[in-house]
Amino acid sequence: MDKISYESRYKFIVSIGVVLTILPFGVLYSIIALSKDIIISKRRINELNGISKHIIEKLENNFFILINNPAFYLFLFLIFLMGMVCIFKGLKDWKDVQNKENHKKDLENEKLELENKKLKDEFGLSSKEQFDKVEQEVKEEQEIIGEQSSTSLIKEYFNIEQRVATKIIKDFSKSHDVVYGFRLGKYEYDIVAKGKGFLDKDYFFEIKYLKNMINVAWYKKIIEKVNKQNENYQENTNRKPYVKIVFVTEKNNYNQVKEFINRQQKINNLGVDIVEKDEIEQYYFRY
Repeated sequence: MDKISYESRYKFIVSIGVVLTILPFGVLYSIIALSKDIIISKRRINELNGISKHIIEKLENNFFILINNPAFYLFLFLIFLMGMVCIFKGLKDWKDVQNKENHKKDLENEKLELENKKLKDEFGLSSKEQFDKVEQEVKEEQEIIGEQSSTSLIKEYFNIEQRVATKIIKDFSKSHDVVYGFRLGKYEYDIVAKGKGFLDKDYFFEIKYLKNMINVAWYKKIIEKVNKQNENYQENTNRKPYVKIVFVTEKNNYNQVKEFINRQQKINNLGVDIVEKDEIEQYYFRY
């Protein structure tokens, strides 16, 4: 039989305490229930034969001795008291274990926060650099599709990218160090999520906002870009990341973008998320 682990010992002690606390009340209830069968009238006793009469009288005598004995109630009280002690001891043990676990987690979180800060300080882009990056991307993309960029479009694009980044950070923060605006070598990345654990795979995200229908030439440029980013990431980190392209759409072009992506050839280690602009906060980017 396996030994009770320290982690579960307090639960076992509390369980024993609950049983001991309830037991006296169960005994008293049983006595009350039995009294209906044991205590009968003198007339009915006299109607019984000799052996039955003797048994009933003996049971009644023992019953009255028991219920009139203060030691019996003291014994029940001691059992109840032992149960309460077990419950309090079990809860105290649980609290001690929980405090140790919380302290351990706090130390781990502090360590991870320091590592994340170091990562951001070393590779992160400033807010201005992030905005400049978005501005440059919007201008290049609008040129590919033959349209003019505007300040309002750049600001809207930047706002959407920030919303997506906030949600990705929320979805990945427990298992990854997430940096919004990341420079590695000669390439800049929208978001990089570096795995904290040995088995946690790295991710990088390319976020694109589509107000209109998707353009084939534009899509090919994006694939070409993320392939180069992927090669650069592997060269600089010796880690193979999982690449995710996030297409944020309007409601009216969501289906067209989705159908277009479904027709494209699948690429290993690359995933595509298609999200309506109004659904960003509800979308789960870990899938």
